[in-house]
Amino acid sequence: MRKKSSGQAVIEYLIFFAMMSIIAFNLAKAIHGFLASNIGGLAVVLSRQLKTGVCKNTCYFEHYRNSIPDEE
Repeated sequence: MRKKSSGQAVIEYLIFFAMMSIIAFNLAKAIHGFLASNIGGLAVVLSRQLKTGVCKNTCYFEHYRNSIPDEE
């Protein structure tokens, strides 16, 4: 009789391990998607703000070294 209950416990542990593995995998996938989109957005913003070049009227920050001084 003891053999049956130990077999049932092994099955329960396997089912529990499988469920936790599925939850952990889906959580990791969700975190990866969240971070990938946020890091990608940050990369776009930084590349636009820190690119080299000059701008006359629509500089986001006025005191970049590459900005053109106002003509008076």
